[in-house]
Amino acid sequence: MEEEREEPDGHAPERRAPDREPSDRDTSGRRLSSLTLTLGLPEGKRLSLAQANSLGPLLQGALMEHVDRDYAALLHTMQFNPYSQYCVTGKDPGTLAWHVQGLTDEATRRILTPLQSVDAFEVRGAGMRLDVRERAFETTSLKTVLDEIAQNGDTHAHVEFVSPTAFKRAGQYVVVPDVRLIFQNLLMQYGRIYEGDGEASVETVDYIESCVRIRSYHLRTQSLQHVSPQAHGVPGFVGDLTLSIRGPQPLRGLVHMLLRFGTHAGVGIKTSMGMGGMRCL
Repeated sequence: MEEEREEPDGHAPERRAPDREPSDRDTSGRRLSSLTLTLGLPEGKRLSLAQANSLGPLLQGALMEHVDRDYAALLHTMQFNPYSQYCVTGKDPGTLAWHVQGLTDEATRRILTPLQSVDAFEVRGAGMRLDVRERAFETTSLKTVLDEIAQNGDTHAHVEFVSPTAFKRAGQYVVVPDVRLIFQNLLMQYGRIYEGDGEASVETVDYIESCVRIRSYHLRTQSLQHVSPQAHGVPGFVGDLTLSIRGPQPLRGLVHMLLRFGTHAGVGIKTSMGMGGMRCL
């Protein structure tokens, strides 16, 4: 289903900014990394975007084959993985773009670095061999991401969800974008990875929810296959939306900072299996 909606901006609630937000302590030297691999499909093979997305769980399996066993075992114990990945169709016919993001220096060293030396991936479960045609590696300092808090005062944000995105609430999948769930998830991921605390401040989430509205959207439902034994895969949504952001500049900056962080971490559930890939437009 595809819809568009408009809402009036109104006036920002009169509230003091919350005391707790992501801090810039010990951020010097920390970097977020992104590896984009252009993969060639077998000759004559073409995939839709939904089919490319659904290779995410299988590509995670291929990824883990190149991670040393001790680190792989450690990843399985973590509540939030220090990496995310998703797959989309490539720019050229017959290609895929596989995006793998490392959120810590260790994740970059132990996941992204080994992948850069691989020439082809055997995608078990799909019966395909994907040859690596191009590699692109980029890094961004964590401080640069945090600088959005002080420097970005834009009152609107445009976000694209490029792979199926979903949340869980009370044991049920939530397959529509929800301001509270989006920013609660991003705050929890940031806190767990960089501050050792996976609990998002209720006051901060409340304040963001009161100041951010979904102004318009163009979305559709799309499930991710190969991720579970369920017949129809895991339900989610893809598409783009525009957010209206009210309130003081620090609050607006915090929203932009979290969205930029989300382009690296992904948002929602199963971001290491190919879900929750997002871009800021």
